Amino acid sequence: MSPLRAFFLALVNSGTVNIALPSIMNDLQTNVNSIQWIVTGFMLAIGSIARKTNA
Repeated sequence: MSPLRAFFLALVNSGTVNIALPSIMNDLQTNVNSIQWIVTGFMLAIGSIARKTNA
């Protein structure tokens, strides 16, 4: 997969998470500081999976 395609997929994934953040915050009853850790963990997981699968 080309680097441009991988970048686009990461952008779409992060956009999806950002749209879902208010619902995640309500469901977990948490604040913005905790949500930043969730988003960081999600993006690290996506990045490592993409790296290992040569995406």
